[in-house]
Amino acid sequence: MMKKQPKPDDILIGMKIRARRVAIGMSQEKLGEAVGVTFQQIQKYEKGTNRVGGSRLMQIAAALKTTAPNLMPLENAEPVTEDAGPSVYAIRLAIQIENLPDKHRAVVSDLVRVLSNEVTATAAAAA
Repeated sequence: MMKKQPKPDDILIGMKIRARRVAIGMSQEKLGEAVGVTFQQIQKYEKGTNRVGGSRLMQIAAALKTTAPNLMPLENAEPVTEDAGPSVYAIRLAIQIENLPDKHRAVVSDLVRVLSNEVTATAAAAA
């Protein structure tokens, strides 16, 4: 029997929860206490292994001092506030990179670093 794989949206939600939690310096244990679950359950939410129900997502958002839509991977959502963590593009890129073999991850990482440095250098030269 094949192992059940997490759905992409569950992974995205989990990544946004983790990014926000880390951004505000909260541990998985503290978040779990705030919403009434164990830190292991928070780990499962963050990995996308377990789906986050609607009411639980609202509790998590409140504990993370943000809104539930900021934790959702919505294509046509209102602009996300700065406190929401990484952009949907960054999350999607991270998921795709995770699916690559190690040797390809290094190549993609180097490419992104070079492009980022080029953009930064161009912006500095224009200023």
